[in-house]
Amino acid sequence: MDLITYGWKENFSNAFYKKYNKDLYQPARILSVTRGIYKIVCSKGVFNGEISGAYAYLYTSKSDYPVIGDWVALKKDSITGSSCIIDGIISRKNELCRNRPGENTEKQLLAVNLDYACIICGLDNDFNIHRIERYLSMVRGCKIEPVIILSKTDLCRDHEQYVKQVILCDRNAAVFPVSSYTKFGIRELVKFFNKGKTICFIGSSGAGKSTLINTLCG
Repeated sequence: MDLITYGWKENFSNAFYKKYNKDLYQPARILSVTRGIYKIVCSKGVFNGEISGAYAYLYTSKSDYPVIGDWVALKKDSITGSSCIIDGIISRKNELCRNRPGENTEKQLLAVNLDYACIICGLDNDFNIHRIERYLSMVRGCKIEPVIILSKTDLCRDHEQYVKQVILCDRNAAVFPVSSYTKFGIRELVKFFNKGKTICFIGSSGAGKSTLINTLCG
């Protein structure tokens, strides 16, 4: 597996090998987390990982545990079959988080080490500039570059009026009007995302996130 495709960069490499012996450990990235089982990718392939006993003993806060996007250290001798042991984590360059519901003040980590956070807003009567402003505030507060995607242009007579509103809201954010149905704007969006970039998609339910992801991956 080519880890550069998964976002491995020089800064992560320097941080990793400064902390871990390359003869004993190898880097891997968290792809998903399900009930304490971490789907990870490393140079040897994709595995199901669990944190080591020592890791669980040292760290008690939920924010210290690996989340999607983390770069972690695998014990080389723990990789057997389809499983492996996660023994550590390297410093994150950023964290996408939100407040947990209720009185708990601890923040909920959604993903880390992101290059872009794509804010999706549908143009099928779902456009809400105030919602976009809230997402922009959250994303920039997490030190992540926002990208605003106005989806479902095929259901809108004049998408340019909405593009202008978004630009007035944030002149520094890239804005892409697209349609997964007609493929309008898809080529330009694909060109924007270079190889090895880590991207997340956020937005209200029904904004077209899943459909757009499938279109981009297809």
